[in-house]
Amino acid sequence: MISKILGLNNLNLRKMIGERNLFFWTLSFSFLLLFNTSFAQEHLENYTIQGKVQDVNEEILSGALIKLLQPSDSTIVQGVFSDENGNFKINHSKVGIYEVQISFVGNETFTKVLEIKAEKQNYDLGRVILSVKQMESIEISGLRQIVKKEVDRTIYAIAESPFSKGENGLSVFQIIPEISIQPGGELFYKGRQEVVVYVNDKRIPVISPTQLNSFLSSIPSETIVNIEIIPVPGPKYDVEGFATVVNINLKKKQKDGWEGGLNGDVFQNKYFSYNASAYLNYKYKAVQGHLRLYQEEPKIYTEHFFEQNLITDNTKWQNSASSHDFDKSQNLETVWEWDLGTRTKVGALYRLNRKDGELSFDRTNWFFAPGDKLDSATYMETVFWEDFLIQDVQFDFLHQLDTLGGKISASYNFVNFDAKEYQDFYVHDFTEKEEVGDLKEVFFYDFPSNFQLHSFRLDAYLPNVLGFRWEAGAKYNYMLSQNEFTYLNQVNNSKLRDPERSSDYDYKEDILGIYTSAAKKIENWDLKFGLRAEQTIRSGKSYNRLDADRSFYRNYWSLLPSVFLNYTINKDHNLGFSFKRSIVRPNYIQIAPVQRFNAPTFYDLGNPDLKGVIKNQLEFSYLLKNKYSFSLAYMHDQNSITKEKYLDEKRYLVTTFENLDYQNNLFFDFGIPITFIKWWDGNFSITFNSMGFRTFSGRLERKEFFNISSTHRVNLPKNYNLIISGIYYSGLVGQMNFYEAFSRINVSLKKSFLGEKLNITAYANDIFDTYIGRRTLKLETLVQTARNTYGAQQFGLKMSFNFSKGLKIKQRNIQEDTEKRRFVK
Repeated sequence: MISKILGLNNLNLRKMIGERNLFFWTLSFSFLLLFNTSFAQEHLENYTIQGKVQDVNEEILSGALIKLLQPSDSTIVQGVFSDENGNFKINHSKVGIYEVQISFVGNETFTKVLEIKAEKQNYDLGRVILSVKQMESIEISGLRQIVKKEVDRTIYAIAESPFSKGENGLSVFQIIPEISIQPGGELFYKGRQEVVVYVNDKRIPVISPTQLNSFLSSIPSETIVNIEIIPVPGPKYDVEGFATVVNINLKKKQKDGWEGGLNGDVFQNKYFSYNASAYLNYKYKAVQGHLRLYQEEPKIYTEHFFEQNLITDNTKWQNSASSHDFDKSQNLETVWEWDLGTRTKVGALYRLNRKDGELSFDRTNWFFAPGDKLDSATYMETVFWEDFLIQDVQFDFLHQLDTLGGKISASYNFVNFDAKEYQDFYVHDFTEKEEVGDLKEVFFYDFPSNFQLHSFRLDAYLPNVLGFRWEAGAKYNYMLSQNEFTYLNQVNNSKLRDPERSSDYDYKEDILGIYTSAAKKIENWDLKFGLRAEQTIRSGKSYNRLDADRSFYRNYWSLLPSVFLNYTINKDHNLGFSFKRSIVRPNYIQIAPVQRFNAPTFYDLGNPDLKGVIKNQLEFSYLLKNKYSFSLAYMHDQNSITKEKYLDEKRYLVTTFENLDYQNNLFFDFGIPITFIKWWDGNFSITFNSMGFRTFSGRLERKEFFNISSTHRVNLPKNYNLIISGIYYSGLVGQMNFYEAFSRINVSLKKSFLGEKLNITAYANDIFDTYIGRRTLKLETLVQTARNTYGAQQFGLKMSFNFSKGLKIKQRNIQEDTEKRRFVK
């Protein structure tokens, strides 16, 4: 039955169980223990605690959190949420003295000591009135007050911040100093780790940083509750390497009715660009859903200069280029959820992302013989077109096992990606007078591709099993990709397939992940332990008319433990420790044994013998007075993947991939929030990094650098808000690329109208035009220097307008949010 549910081959399943009997049966026992404990709890309940939660205006508070605690150490014994009428009921099985705690976002917490006696069965608290928190007590104007630290994550309450209106899912990262945007659009954590984005605990399938940024920009900040930063993700998250998880939790609790919003952004760099989005949320009784639409037409101008020195024969290439990138993309997302009774929910999601674009290159190439003697020069005009469509369908099931919050969930996700890429190359001679000469060669590229991903997931959670909070789950991914690399030559005004360059590539991947984790609070200690096991089966085959077919097959297991410890010395001092092992698999293009030409004499070639990168991460952290954070992290990579370049027998420049022996990183960073005066507050995040690696040939490299990021908010008269943010990198290293210093400063001015329903923001990004990438690539056979001007400087105006009817969002307190994190909507 399991094999049918997961779609597994029976032989592979038996082999998996045979290779890892101990782990498999330990996980199975964990599931049985979860369920048996749940049923045992339901059959032992004898005493009832009930009541109704309202605010001072007698407004019903649906979704308030009611917890039954041990007074000695505040351990959660049981917990429930108030229903749509504000009523709650806790069934308990043991006598004793307990503490009842009731909380709801924006309201004061209610606390009552209650003694449960054997001779009394029912305890009615009646109407519990939660008064509204006074504004001065929660100090929403300060950046530091919206932050909460947990054992394995930091939570930023966007809904309670100045960024709750008139922003989007990308711009709100200005309030999170740990997250920065790199020159290529990638999100990084403290300048050292890549970021994987989740929404409501579900990973977002993206192909490129540009696509991710477009998706985030389509999320209005009005719909965001909080953002969780998880620098060392536990075994539940199927992320690779040292990637940091950023989980965006969207609003869910709402009354019957609808609300919506319109957002627009126009900006100017070298070209005029725009984006626009709209969203609509709706709820009626047990059904709720939302629809989000987004369109953008960005235009980007970039300048490039490269110099490549081949060490083996002292030859050199230089090329300068400019590119014009005109894109158009549309995004649609609709999500629906149905309540099937009080404990069961089902949901469905459909997401569509379509993009078509045109990228034009004008590139001049100079070729030098030994002694810097100019050998030849060419001028190449390149036009690149792309058209892709991503469709994502997801179905979810959630069932609450008991009143304490135990639950099981299951989901199925299907992603279909269709892409078509076309490229035309026109190569001319380039004269000594630097004039474009005769047409030398015409070359065409046609690359249709498709991949399909099927994901099945099953998770279980109980917050009190033998005193531990237990999680366990399994996930199976199946991916199939088909690619055609077709190259055409122009002969007598006809396009003929080039049989030497052209090839097909088919790829298949199966990944089975099983995890379990346990967490417990012991006095001042928060403990969490996890283990994840993954089996990876990968196979690929390339077809070429002239050469023999090339294929590969890989099948391996990985055991990935994790440990999180947090110790609270007192209210002003907190210590943390974490360890995690992870694996980074080469992507299917890096291991593809096919030639992928990006110019008539340049091509990329995958390496099927690439090994996965084994990563170990240790981190110590210290939090002072709940606002000053310090951390020391050590990361060790075995078999890091980097690029290598060489000349083939035809003197084509080949870029391939190789494994390094190892790579080490040592980080020290700290964050400081500062309130200069009551109308001006800000924060700083500073990271120091010492990085070194060794190649298999024995070459050693080491580099030290630092980065600084800061955000400042100034409250001006007449309800204006000024935001200034900036980053500075003294350097950066990635895949043996050594980047020189670069920086950026952004400024925005926001004004609210119509009771904050209408927000208008004027902004300037990279106002000093300093976001320029200069780098040196040092390989065994080649040294490459490059300078890229990204065109990040832009000036723009954005607007958001929100409307509603018969709807009022009621959101739970972020301090309780992780105790009732529901599945993706």
